[in-house]
Amino acid sequence: MASRIVDSDIRLLGELADYCLLTAKQAAYLLERNVRALQRRLDTLESSGLVERLYSTSPRKERGRPEQMYGIGKKGLELLVQRGILNTNLKPRHGTAESVGGQSFHQHLVNIFRLSLVELQRQTPEFAVQGISSNSPFAMDSESGRPSTRASVSSNVEGEFERAQFVPDFVFNIFHEEKSKALLFFLEADTGSEPLSSSDPRKPSVKQKIRNYQAYFHSKGYRLHESRWDRSFNGFRLLFLCSDMARAKAVARTVRAASPSDFIWVTCLDELMSDGVSAAVWRRGGKEGDARQSILGSLARNESLPF
Repeated sequence: MASRIVDSDIRLLGELADYCLLTAKQAAYLLERNVRALQRRLDTLESSGLVERLYSTSPRKERGRPEQMYGIGKKGLELLVQRGILNTNLKPRHGTAESVGGQSFHQHLVNIFRLSLVELQRQTPEFAVQGISSNSPFAMDSESGRPSTRASVSSNVEGEFERAQFVPDFVFNIFHEEKSKALLFFLEADTGSEPLSSSDPRKPSVKQKIRNYQAYFHSKGYRLHESRWDRSFNGFRLLFLCSDMARAKAVARTVRAASPSDFIWVTCLDELMSDGVSAAVWRRGGKEGDARQSILGSLARNESLPF
């Protein structure tokens, strides 16, 4: 290797594995380090094969110049396995920048949401946030190698009940220490690549996702996550984060038409970046006419995101 690996490098590689892709600015924010110094270190680690670099259009720069992003390389994953940080059964490329493939736009959207939760916890330490991303190597089941967040529900397809499986983009809970209350959330990052509905119920669509989550809510399958975090949950909220306002309005219409859907909330990236994840930027039940709400209710707060 080109240089000695120190503890801060291991933490950096761990975050790159967990998030799959990060800009230098995002990584510096996450690790609370100087951007230029971290950029230089990323370049050094890239020359050693521990880090991979790629260029991707971010959700906020769709028509702009591709953004330079970083992910962990195969050698970086091997190092984390050697250090006992990752499971030895991990697939060779799982978690690397290369594994994201053509989904970098979607991954970037998920990551912005996750970083907004980091900002929430830094600004309001009375909240504890715990989450797990479906494609993080830390989320893989040690035996099957599949995402531990994968869910299964019974779905009515053309008069026959079939088992339907789905994988949320991100699962998290927010716990208020003083009130000893926990809220469970599922995130779906929507880039507009899937149709709102499909004549074939077996094909992916926003409408089918809603049906799956409705069945999941009704069956209380979400309670499997209680043992993961040692929390008690009474229901959950499904959050749709859309890449732009037009898509958010279209998804909101689909949500409104799929009653019961009061547990499904919708916003777009610009609103999230402008006011923060806990601000009143969410369309509860997809309702456009009602005042926007906060996922924290009366504890709403505004904070523009610094990344």
